[in-house]
Amino acid sequence: PQGGIDSPWPLSTGGIDDMTLTPEQFTAKLEAAKPVIQGGLLRELGILALEAEAEGKRNATTRPHARMGRLRASIASGARERNGAVEAFINAGSGRGVDVKYAAMQEFGGVQVPRIAKYLRIPLPPALTSAKDDRFATPLRATGAGLFHVLEAADGRLFLVNNNDGELWYKLVRSAKIPATRFLGRAFDSARARMPGILSALLGEALGGSQVGAP
Repeated sequence: PQGGIDSPWPLSTGGIDDMTLTPEQFTAKLEAAKPVIQGGLLRELGILALEAEAEGKRNATTRPHARMGRLRASIASGARERNGAVEAFINAGSGRGVDVKYAAMQEFGGVQVPRIAKYLRIPLPPALTSAKDDRFATPLRATGAGLFHVLEAADGRLFLVNNNDGELWYKLVRSAKIPATRFLGRAFDSARARMPGILSALLGEALGGSQVGAP
């Protein structure tokens, strides 16, 4: 990982026979302990990545309110050694064999346009369940065939009217702005906030109980 822990010199080893290390001595001891630190960091990052994955899945459940579970199922994480460094990762959209094309749009936000039809449909209150889900799955031409007709308002806006109750169920638009939900970013932020403590503990363990900072 990039960056480090800001700490004052000298380094206190703690214990009954307190001692100090010069920067040169600390560097030498740190180099000797590098394999232990590398292995411990890989282990701890693996645990941290799994916890971030679980948090990301919880985030996806509440915001952006994943309905079908495919977004949650696509979230994957892990820890690995690459180019001499240890890193943790969490991703969504193509993990675990699940391809979810809208994952990036939900994470970063953007403008959505229809891929096949001419319009996107925005559900209005009558089209929503108590859980705020659309009552009809996509595509509406298959799940709600014959149930709606198009109404053009005086200002040019287009709506889908339910043939049974005469209510406006959907608004039709050419595009829609999708806000960023950062369902992964929020999980990553939580994990990153715990890194200084993890690194400090690993350094202390690898250096034989040393603690960064003054006693």
